[in-house]
Amino acid sequence: MVEVNENLDRTLESYGIKNYKIKKIRSVYKISTKGHNILLKEFRSDKKILNIQKVLHYLHKNNFKFCQKIFHNNNNQFYFKLGNKYYSCFSWVDGIEVDLRKIKNIKRSIHSIYLFHKSLAGIDYSDLSIEDNSNWEIVFDKNLIDLYNIRNIILNKKSWNSIDMFYYENINTALKILHSIISDLSKSDIKDFLTNNKSICHNSLYYQNLILKNKKIYLIDFGGICINNFVYDLARFARRVFYKNKFDMRLLNEIFEFYNHRYKFNDIEKRLFDLSMKFPYKFIKFGVKFYLRNKEFDNEKLINKLKKYAEYELSS
Repeated sequence: MVEVNENLDRTLESYGIKNYKIKKIRSVYKISTKGHNILLKEFRSDKKILNIQKVLHYLHKNNFKFCQKIFHNNNNQFYFKLGNKYYSCFSWVDGIEVDLRKIKNIKRSIHSIYLFHKSLAGIDYSDLSIEDNSNWEIVFDKNLIDLYNIRNIILNKKSWNSIDMFYYENINTALKILHSIISDLSKSDIKDFLTNNKSICHNSLYYQNLILKNKKIYLIDFGGICINNFVYDLARFARRVFYKNKFDMRLLNEIFEFYNHRYKFNDIEKRLFDLSMKFPYKFIKFGVKFYLRNKEFDNEKLINKLKKYAEYELSS
């Protein structure tokens, strides 16, 4: 946690910030001064800040209005170090976290996500220190390995509870789905497409990073940006909306069509979106937490959730 002391006072003063109040909200700090608010974010290294600065600069250069600004101090520096942590100041988007249970907010979000992808289409990311996870086959292979490990753990248990029995009864279906997805991803046309069509993805399009202000959606928190195809971003957003709305299948098609209205998907992009939607994410995530990470759960409550995941993700 940032320590309020003379060093922080002096550093913030170089940004023109005086007589402030500071409050932690989630993983950031809200600095309130007379007339406006500022977001102060902590980083473990300066690499992420350098990445964010370049991406935000490129977005603003391409007239993408729905994101934060990064502030420079009197010495034209956009970050500072206190102790062993790094900090940067951003504009505070004075709105509310989006409610993705409302269709109009889903449409607004997709509009901003589309403009975000469009604005970053030509960026040179070669000098950015960010993860390239555009090889979808490798990503899904890791999930396949996790499922086989989970199955072995269950088989080696001396006694089974209700979760063990239900998970084991359904794990082969999940494995079959994953094998089918990986088989499609291994085809040369998809592999070549993903290799040759990379860009910057936000990678964290959660509702708390989508801020509703004046009927527009602002994207915040670019600390998790990665290199991938834009379909990856859209599919992850669609899946979150799907879960947020009690597994409403209708919304998946509508999200695709909302985006497709602005950007016409080619056949491979459609296939990638469909493959992402087939991925039994919640079922696998549950197994990873319960069996591989040994998280403590209330078995009675969790079995109902697990059954719901299986119903909507593993049914044909």
